[in-house]
Amino acid sequence: RHGGSAIFASMQTFPVPPPLATCIAHLTGRITTMKLERQEGGTLMVASMYVPVQPRERLQFLMKLRGKDFLNGADIIGMDANCVANVRIDTRRADPVKTPYTNLHASKLEDMLADIGMRDVYRLMHGKAASGFTRECKSIATRLDSIYTRVGSDLEWLSIRVNATVNQITCPSDHRAVDATLQYGIPPQKIKGEKK
Repeated sequence: RHGGSAIFASMQTFPVPPPLATCIAHLTGRITTMKLERQEGGTLMVASMYVPVQPRERLQFLMKLRGKDFLNGADIIGMDANCVANVRIDTRRADPVKTPYTNLHASKLEDMLADIGMRDVYRLMHGKAASGFTRECKSIATRLDSIYTRVGSDLEWLSIRVNATVNQITCPSDHRAVDATLQYGIPPQKIKGEKK
């Protein structure tokens, strides 16, 4: 069984269907990108990414991705990372004495996303210490699923939360949907001397 990526765009929000050439699968379907025409004009590039579960495959995937520009123009990246940004707050074990959570190559993924100007929407909205989980089983809860946004874009995020009920009847999963709402706004102005 292999993971994959997909993008679904509402015709109500994006009434102009994107040409098939703008919806592209990369790296054997682990990344999908799509350019959508905004009603106000301009485009919105979204991406969906599935990072492999196994650490060795994860490293190979990240090394292949590092040399490509699939995500460079993305405004939004939604992903199942299969690793977490911060083990201390993004994991919770039923038995905390058990073996530590293996999180190999997570820092490589986080560095790569930061290098292309992306930030975790959940952390932007709820703070660096907030915890929440998108995958839960008997032994562990983790925040594997997330949405990243381009810093300085005109996307104004209004809410983000884990939704445990979306699609659970037709497609049961131990993962929960990440439900986010945004609107187009005015890009934030960088304050002189402020770091990225």
